[in-house]
Amino acid sequence: MSMKIKVKILLGDCGIGMPVIRTWQAMKKLAVGDILQMSSSHPWAEPDIKAWCRTSGHKLLQIVIENGERHFYVRCTK
Repeated sequence: MSMKIKVKILLGDCGIGMPVIRTWQAMKKLAVGDILQMSSSHPWAEPDIKAWCRTSGHKLLQIVIENGERHFYVRCTK
């Protein structure tokens, strides 16, 4: 999947809640159709981001896992 990333956030192992907070803050600055890449090595980032996308209405396009780091690609829908 070829994507043009508008913003990248690198969170490392930031704990529970921080991936969602930082993703939410970044999405507020994006236009509809823009893509955010958020990366985190924290194990709870995946279920948190999946749930946030379901409730916020933004589109989770893909999750790529490389060397324990999860890379989330989210399209802004509003």
